[in-house]
Amino acid sequence: PMTGETRRVIDDKFAKAPLLMAGWNAPERGTKDYWALTVLGELFAGGEESPLYQSLVKEAKVALQVSPNFPWWTAHYNSGGPDLFGLMMVLKPGAATDVVLGLVDRVLVRLATEGPTQDGLDAAKTRLELSWVKGLEQLIDRAQLLSSYAALVGDPANLSRDFASLLSITASDVRAAASRWLVGRGRAVVEARPAPQLALADDPATPPVPAQRERPAGDPKPELDAQRAMPAPTLERFTLSNGLKVVIARDARLPVVEARLILPAGRTAERAGEEGVSLAAADLLTSGAAGRDAAAISAAFSKLGWTLSTERGLENLTLEAAGLSRNAGAFFRELVSVLTGASFPADEVSLWKENKAEDLKTQRAKPDFMSSERLKAELFGAEHPYGKPALTDEQLAAVSRDAVASFARRALSPNGATLVITGDADPAVLRAQLEAAFSGWTGAPAAASVPALPAQGSARTALVDRPGSKQANLAVAQAIDIKPGHPDWLAFLVMNQILGGSATSRLFVNLRVDKGYTYGSYSRPQPLSRGTLWTATAETRNEVAAPALEEMRKEISRMRSEPVSAEQLAAVKRYLAGLFLLKNSSIDYAADSLASYERNGQDAEAELAAYIARLEALTPEDIQRVARLYLDPAKMVTVVVGDAPTLQGGLSP
Repeated sequence: PMTGETRRVIDDKFAKAPLLMAGWNAPERGTKDYWALTVLGELFAGGEESPLYQSLVKEAKVALQVSPNFPWWTAHYNSGGPDLFGLMMVLKPGAATDVVLGLVDRVLVRLATEGPTQDGLDAAKTRLELSWVKGLEQLIDRAQLLSSYAALVGDPANLSRDFASLLSITASDVRAAASRWLVGRGRAVVEARPAPQLALADDPATPPVPAQRERPAGDPKPELDAQRAMPAPTLERFTLSNGLKVVIARDARLPVVEARLILPAGRTAERAGEEGVSLAAADLLTSGAAGRDAAAISAAFSKLGWTLSTERGLENLTLEAAGLSRNAGAFFRELVSVLTGASFPADEVSLWKENKAEDLKTQRAKPDFMSSERLKAELFGAEHPYGKPALTDEQLAAVSRDAVASFARRALSPNGATLVITGDADPAVLRAQLEAAFSGWTGAPAAASVPALPAQGSARTALVDRPGSKQANLAVAQAIDIKPGHPDWLAFLVMNQILGGSATSRLFVNLRVDKGYTYGSYSRPQPLSRGTLWTATAETRNEVAAPALEEMRKEISRMRSEPVSAEQLAAVKRYLAGLFLLKNSSIDYAADSLASYERNGQDAEAELAAYIARLEALTPEDIQRVARLYLDPAKMVTVVVGDAPTLQGGLSP
């Protein structure tokens, strides 16, 4: 057993914020103490309502994030070998390690002495139940869980027995395990500190790629079966009396429900002088409502076995939720209490601004952020909603509680919003629950009208200086008049997959495998309501930035000038078809997929049913046609971020 405390400090050139990790020896898997520490991890640091989060983030304000790790980096199917009970804490710059660890110890001692409340214990078990169920949602996760359990633990039929053991843990079990394994026991502490001044190590030599061996005679390639179409989902659609559109796809394989609420309340919904308020409204939506603080709201969701997160995009705000189906009705009632009663407390807004200032400081030093900012300016201009630069310090300082609340009242409206639900939900029962829950949420639509894409100028190269940078970030981009729902959209996606969608695509193979210029080069389309932002990227050493950029441009031109081979197209179609079927077999991805179709105004049933057939029908001529039609090197903007004096001589326009 570990005694005392060992510490190690690591200087990390690429760390953006201090990271503190602490680990204790853990008991053998399957013992009562093992399951008690699993519960303790959730109680101790498993959510915003947890005592450690409250102590470090909200009260002492020395940390940005806190998370438990038990079993360490594994899951409940881990083997019975040595393991750690761990904590990971993202600290604020300047936070003293001794102070943070002292606060950790104080909370641990309190848990070991007083134990959890029954409500807290029940909520922790419910959260763990949800995590176990969600771990079965995806086909690949189910395969990994069952195979790993069989290989490392025993008969997978015992998973239910393990879960029963977890649920049997009492408050006294938690107290006893904390005392036996954590309080006053030896631990290892590692502190990773940002050290941007460190020199980069020399790149190792890239070994040659071995030639592909010929298949032996008499060993023919296996025949490939034709791809089967995805079974058409049965969708239930209706509109609630308050104007909220609802789409439900029932899947009763697991007792879980996934929900996505899409609102036109992204950054484009901000008016002049409201810069930053849409992000604040999204991040602080659950910070206070109906007389409850953030911890009480988080505890209410946890008690039901539900999670809720927000993601503010450029044009939309999406609320992503998942939880136990038996508590779906109660969850939606809690959700509406937040939507209608969000109070955005002044102290929470102040803390958000403080943390966001640190985050912005970190982001501004990142080359990908610098590249994105310059690309927006070049392609759209600061006056177009798509071209707005990131928040300035002055704009962040001007964000007020009243401004955030005013934006929320205007933008968080059921009119223009869509709720997508997948999972174990009876549409008839859920419809009645939703009608009752959402009846008090009203409001007029306030979606902003985004103007058409601005005219694109001629091709140009912009060099963004990042003094002392040893590598260059390359981006070639174009704003394109195509988006989901267009007849050419699927062909465009397949063309992009061939060019830069994966580690087997042309950009990656050329720049990484053949030339050794970069660790990876990719391209991706970002669909928007008015078109698509298409970007190809690579990160290279300074000395090969110019030839790498030249190779990227060559590959783009080759997509236009040469038809892809039938063999390459067939391989990409098989990959995309398999990925489509695999992803749509999971309840969570099905929710994301349906939400995307709804957001883009597409007919989800028709798109899902016809995808495989439309994919199979694409020809090499289709791929070359869309490349010629939509990828126009004469209009592409190139942005290079790096040390300007080193780079500027070798870059071509």
